[in-house]
Amino acid sequence: MDTRPLKSICKVQKTDNNTTTTTNTKETKKSAAATRNDRQYRGVLSLEQQKRFFSEQPATKTQSKDPRILTKGIYPTDITENGIYIGSTYLEVPPLPLPQLNASAMLDSDAYSRNSALLHQGGLSNGSDAAKRLIKGRRRLVEMIRKEIHERNHEFRKLYILKGHGVPTAVLQHHLNSANQWLEQHNDVYKLSTGSVFDGKLKFDQLVVQTNSGFNRSVEWPIHWSTDMELFLTVMNRITIKLGSILNQKGEAGNNDLSYSQSQLTSRLKRWHVSIVKGNAIAPKLIPEHLELSPVIEFIPMGGFTGRVCIRLQGEKKHPVRGEPPSRVTMTFNCVIDVW
Repeated sequence: MDTRPLKSICKVQKTDNNTTTTTNTKETKKSAAATRNDRQYRGVLSLEQQKRFFSEQPATKTQSKDPRILTKGIYPTDITENGIYIGSTYLEVPPLPLPQLNASAMLDSDAYSRNSALLHQGGLSNGSDAAKRLIKGRRRLVEMIRKEIHERNHEFRKLYILKGHGVPTAVLQHHLNSANQWLEQHNDVYKLSTGSVFDGKLKFDQLVVQTNSGFNRSVEWPIHWSTDMELFLTVMNRITIKLGSILNQKGEAGNNDLSYSQSQLTSRLKRWHVSIVKGNAIAPKLIPEHLELSPVIEFIPMGGFTGRVCIRLQGEKKHPVRGEPPSRVTMTFNCVIDVW
């Protein structure tokens, strides 16, 4: 039994009620402000702009400690070597570069774990915590990119500057240097290509040479080029197979669950093609200046358990001869994969 005077008890109860009322009032004001902001944006943006605005908002406080997966960028309906199309409008100067996709959770788990540990605990982490964050990061990556390529307007190309791929910049530059040398060894050549149409195996024995005059000829693949091409195919195959399960919209057994467990599918190359051309395949202004050499990946869903992945690597020859103009070259790995 409370032995305090009745007046004291009433004063305490009154104070508690005032505190509760004040807290509720603050929460109501915050909720109302958020609602007003939401209505404001919905009122001034079109439906497509709303989707883009809300998909590009910064992460919430509960997600801010995880490495960022996707940056803002432009989604063209078509691309050329000098510009882009947005619908029927041609732009030589895009308002934004392509979005950057950080796939380190699936392609460079060591780097992802280090960066995640720095964000979460200042670099201190045990193995169990690191494994949990890695699984969470892979799940977030799969969910976000599946929604990007399957739910975003299908008129837009799904092109991303691939970051966190785990391939040293020196290796990528070596690919371009090798490709440039191959082009220089053929007179009047416009494009070199090879591929596998039937079984998807990474074997090549023929080289198709296309000249500027439109004449094509097929020759035996030069033996002294084999090692460099094998290295290039190994790098491209690793990226494609690792990210291939994203193309399967419904996961295993037709289940529409986008959880990470459903993303653990097997990808297999069905057929592939490599082309090497002089110049650019993508307008350089779509790639931020001073960005380290990075491939551009494109996802092309084909329905069911099949899809296409196209990886473009373009840049200048390193250490050109003094007095020579910089020569640009593009290597394109285009493949069809089965996912099951």
